[in-house]
Amino acid sequence: MIDLNSLKPLDLWGIVKDSLVEKGHPWRVFTLSTVDKECRPQSRSVVLREVEPQSWLVRFYSDSRSPKILQLQHNPHVSLCFWNPQLKQQLRAEGVATLMSDPAGIQQRWQSVKDGPTAGDYTTTLAPGSAVDPLVEFSEQNWFCVVEIKIRSFDLLQLSREGHQRVAVTPDGVTALVP
Repeated sequence: MIDLNSLKPLDLWGIVKDSLVEKGHPWRVFTLSTVDKECRPQSRSVVLREVEPQSWLVRFYSDSRSPKILQLQHNPHVSLCFWNPQLKQQLRAEGVATLMSDPAGIQQRWQSVKDGPTAGDYTTTLAPGSAVDPLVEFSEQNWFCVVEIKIRSFDLLQLSREGHQRVAVTPDGVTALVP
């Protein structure tokens, strides 16, 4: 359980970073919400791949043809929601998403996944969400991309029978909020 009374911004980042190394950590998969071109909210689960606490950045990987990439290019403002059912903690974040543009950085990350079980997520001949025949075809080409989200703020809610607690966390500090 997080002691919200003494929480510092980098403490929270440490917990987010722990989700990358702790097997089965519930914050490893989070909900990403975007807005489509008709201004309708769209949410989906994505896998947290990297965290840079000092820069307030998180990263996930995607197929560049995915509808979420078009949505991010149309409107880069996103919301993230992490839920830990064991600890009854909800962590929401607001941020701005961009596609990584550094070819060497993208290639380095592609090398780390291209021989693994998720490589097919980025090499299908049809874009994500396309209707398929029973046979999914793969290509030598990949549509791998890296999405970076610059976090502006977190909202951490701790549910408890003794009374819920909630704090806002920004680079400037932590502020207690009414749950």
